[in-house]
Amino acid sequence: MTQLTAEILRSPALSDLDLKVVAGESGFDRPISWGRIQRPGLALAGFLSFIKPGRIQVLGESELNYLDTMPLELRRERIALICALPVSAFVVTKGQEVPEELVHECRARRVPLSPPVRRTKQQAVAEFRSQITALGPDPADGPVVPASELAHHRRAFEVVLPWPS
Repeated sequence: MTQLTAEILRSPALSDLDLKVVAGESGFDRPISWGRIQRPGLALAGFLSFIKPGRIQVLGESELNYLDTMPLELRRERIALICALPVSAFVVTKGQEVPEELVHECRARRVPLSPPVRRTKQQAVAEFRSQITALGPDPADGPVVPASELAHHRRAFEVVLPWPS
């Protein structure tokens, strides 16, 4: 079964919405696993557990006005935390200005690692055998490094955030 991804937002069927890509061009492969949108107001207030993975996050006038009331550092922190979650995409409604902090976080991009760099990285990870493999059959002797962290260090790319100019 074909999985629906954020690529659907660029579909000719949605052209009447006049959507414009502002940032995150490399993220159109993100899956959409929920058929409903979500407005992240509670997450902006700090309740991140309310963000449902695989949903499109819609920022309307209320959410943007709320962001405008926050001190700059808090606004940056909240947007960064939400962007780190497995959301499908962000849509800002009614042609409103997209917050600079959201653009910055969404411009995170994958940079492929060359084969020599990847080999070096994998060799370095392999040096920590006692941390990445079980030392014995007892569950207490299991790997110290979680599988998700190990997968992060074994992937063929790195994520880079460009600094604002």
